[in-house]
Amino acid sequence: MAQLEIRTGGEILRRSVPAGIRLSDALQQSGFAPELPCGGNGRCGKCHVTAWGRLSALSAEEQASLTPEDVSHGVRLACCAMVLGDAAVRLPHGEAGGQIQISGIEQAVSGTPLFTNLGAAVDVGTTTLAARLFDRSGPLAEAADANPQRAFGADVINRIGRAMAGDGPALAQAVRRAIGSLLENMCAQAGRTTEEIDGLVITGNTTMLHLLTGEDPSPLAAAPFQARELFGKTVSAGALELPCGPSARVYLPRCMSAFVGADITTALLASGVC
Repeated sequence: MAQLEIRTGGEILRRSVPAGIRLSDALQQSGFAPELPCGGNGRCGKCHVTAWGRLSALSAEEQASLTPEDVSHGVRLACCAMVLGDAAVRLPHGEAGGQIQISGIEQAVSGTPLFTNLGAAVDVGTTTLAARLFDRSGPLAEAADANPQRAFGADVINRIGRAMAGDGPALAQAVRRAIGSLLENMCAQAGRTTEEIDGLVITGNTTMLHLLTGEDPSPLAAAPFQARELFGKTVSAGALELPCGPSARVYLPRCMSAFVGADITTALLASGVC
């Protein structure tokens, strides 16, 4: 094992990691999600970190991507550098950047809510997550965050590839934990507990719902691009490892096709078009 010192903001954390592990994988295992737009293949050169200690020599990809000044300051590509022994890494600040839009025009809707006590609606986007908490009187709180699956690639194609390569469980766990954190955040704002949540709707494009639920996304990667699963079904919150009440149910809205997802169908429904 090797000792990895992680410096982020004003914090210094120390983690034990296997010697020979990729720096990006070590960071992911330590609870960080470096952005890997190319899926960690060393092509985009975006995962800059400053690192020192017992690390592998510069890879060909790093030599092509980094300037002499970068190299002199200890800049490495997290997806290429290997941790060979005790080392340290400094993460850049404010990687997520920007603001996430979570408010909008609200339309009056009719019908019976799926929840009795507390309900939540969550949109799983490729880049961001947005959520809102409700009781029977209306909205109580909202929250948003970056989708941590960005550490596996910036787009759905890279993430499908990573799932097919065996990272499906890690992709599912990453987004489930992030949704759980949003639920905890909103309940804290509202002075409630997540155990009171008994009904949720989680929408997203077809790939995002596959990666959330652990469904095999491989049919989305090859002709004729026909998904085996288009959802439109209810599952238990426990099956998705969400911190809700024991009987909480999650509705996954129906997708139209492999690349026209439930995010579109729910948007159309909310707009009143259909």
